[in-house]
Amino acid sequence: MSKLSEQQEKFYVYAYRIDGEMAYVGKGCGNRAYVHLTRSSNAILRHRIARAGRVTVRIIKRNMTETEAFRLERRCIRKWSETLCNVSQGQRTSTEALWYACLHDLQNNFISYGTAITSTTGNTHNFVTGKSEPDTMRLRVSNLAWLKGRMRRVMRALEQQDPGLVS
Repeated sequence: MSKLSEQQEKFYVYAYRIDGEMAYVGKGCGNRAYVHLTRSSNAILRHRIARAGRVTVRIIKRNMTETEAFRLERRCIRKWSETLCNVSQGQRTSTEALWYACLHDLQNNFISYGTAITSTTGNTHNFVTGKSEPDTMRLRVSNLAWLKGRMRRVMRALEQQDPGLVS
């Protein structure tokens, strides 16, 4: 195994079962699963561990990239959400976060972008030509179409970099 793949596939997903009930799911490397038992910032988890009769640590899957581990962690949190004391629903890689931010903007924010691209002088920057023009509805629509196209190109590039984003 090459040094690069050793670094990339060093992550795992772990779970704590407290008194027979799934209580926590996390992603880690090294001895994170065991250190987290005694030094967690999650007050609810610390309390449950302190009161527990029995705590079992289970490594769900090893030898994953960080991206794979993030995804499995989120799936496990969704699966056992009723009994878990996780503070968050899992994290995303920076690529995933950017992709979802673009998706959110495409779905929700273009009307506000249309207002934001109008200047106080009554002129608007034309994104296609790069020139300032009088503010018109046609120009706003043209600029929004340009922004959407640009954002879709960014999303396609992210999908090529990480094909699992859309699975």
